[in-house]
Amino acid sequence: MHDLLRHLEQVGFGGAPGALGTDEDGREVLTYVPGKVAHPRLLEDTELVRVAELIRAYHAAAGSFTSAPDAVWHTDGQDPSGPRELVCHNDLAPWNLVIGDRGELVFIDWDLAAPGRRLWDVALAACTFVPLYPSATRQVERFRVFCDAYGLAAKDQVELLEVTVQRIGRMWRVLVDNADRDPHASLVRNGHAEFWQGVERHVRDRAGTWREMLSPG
Repeated sequence: MHDLLRHLEQVGFGGAPGALGTDEDGREVLTYVPGKVAHPRLLEDTELVRVAELIRAYHAAAGSFTSAPDAVWHTDGQDPSGPRELVCHNDLAPWNLVIGDRGELVFIDWDLAAPGRRLWDVALAACTFVPLYPSATRQVERFRVFCDAYGLAAKDQVELLEVTVQRIGRMWRVLVDNADRDPHASLVRNGHAEFWQGVERHVRDRAGTWREMLSPG
């Protein structure tokens, strides 16, 4: 993960903290990112565009990163089935987005980074920033705004819906399978597993209608 962050710094991507190594106790040390976390505020459409553009810039920067042959990645958020197109952040969500005092955007919490599909990374971001929660409004409209800003063609936006169901299902499964240990146990007790199961059901049940609205022609 530190190799990835160093690469991002080298290629000029400013949307991530810098890796400074480890201290005498073996704890990782990163640069501090001042600002406020976006969660739980709903971003304006213009902010949604900027987030999608930042993710696109990250994926472009990560596309030239080559990890060490013996690199070991965290598996909780990792794409279990897709090709290894690039190293995904795997937790691109409002709770990991810092908005600086001058409006700069920085994603933090890179511990779940691992190789996977580009759409796998975009799926969680779309779900949580649009958002695609049962209680949210303007979902298809904001989904299209986000996808257009990222640069997804209409056919890829349709595919993204299916990948989103997969990604949220994976989120729920990881919580349930690890419910006997922290930090997953506390998340389950606080209703996170139930919440994500509801989100997965919501997106899956409406995906057909949304596909028709998003399909070209």
